[in-house]
Amino acid sequence: MQPVRSFAVFIVCVLSVTQAQFQVQTTCSTNVDCLIRGCCRVDGTVVFHWASDFAVTGQCGLYLQEGEECRTGVPFQSVYDCQCADGLLCFPNPGGYAVGTCRTRQYVDDHGGMGFLDMFDGK
Repeated sequence: MQPVRSFAVFIVCVLSVTQAQFQVQTTCSTNVDCLIRGCCRVDGTVVFHWASDFAVTGQCGLYLQEGEECRTGVPFQSVYDCQCADGLLCFPNPGGYAVGTCRTRQYVDDHGGMGFLDMFDGK
């Protein structure tokens, strides 16, 4: 019976250490702090790195939702940019390609597509 008990204690210890190592950070100052679970938000608003100057404390929240402002990644993509939630695309706002709004593929198609950005979306 002793080997079974020792094995059970060992498993509990391994699970405790594993859980501690993989705990998801919930406070943040940039979107990098929330990469695996969403965006850094302060009072519900997404933190953009150049606006925050890393001097804020927010909470990791949802990826960008439909209608929220996003960065298209043009002319360059930043690790500090938060991405739109699954099923949404960052559709460029009129007059430029750098800033857009998270929209569904149907909305994008109904409004003329994304031009040259479609090649990055695998369409």
